[in-house]
Amino acid sequence: MLNKVALFFSLMIFWFVLNGGFDVRQFVSALFCSGFTVYVTSELFKRSGSQPVRIPSFWRIVWFVGIVFKEIFIAAYAHILRIISGEDTAKIFRVHLDVTDEFAVAMIANAITLTPGTITLGMDGNKLVVVGYAKNKEEVKDIKSTILVDFQKPFLWGAR
Repeated sequence: MLNKVALFFSLMIFWFVLNGGFDVRQFVSALFCSGFTVYVTSELFKRSGSQPVRIPSFWRIVWFVGIVFKEIFIAAYAHILRIISGEDTAKIFRVHLDVTDEFAVAMIANAITLTPGTITLGMDGNKLVVVGYAKNKEEVKDIKSTILVDFQKPFLWGAR
């Protein structure tokens, strides 16, 4: 029940942020849409036999977002240099994450795609297929290291 209430209030806040206003009409619309979304989501989980997603703590998500922003800026600079030099060699490789939580794996996969020069092509459990601009195996190793060490850290820290 607590997860439904948290989802409801999160959706309400999201509604107000996206609409940029707060009046009676917005409030009623947010109540209706948030309530409907929570109801449909819980019914779909019941009917499919799926378990609700466990969302990590707020501070782990903030930590992760900070890491992602840092890596976006580092990769953007490196990618600009690649463009200027005319380098366009890309490699496809697999990354086997230590994280097994579906939410964390999805966050990491999306972070990879947000980072300039890399895209997550697919995922199977905690195994990702990634394409990234890399000249050689050493650069692929560096990309994998960023994913395995930096992107996973907030989700693994304290879990062992």
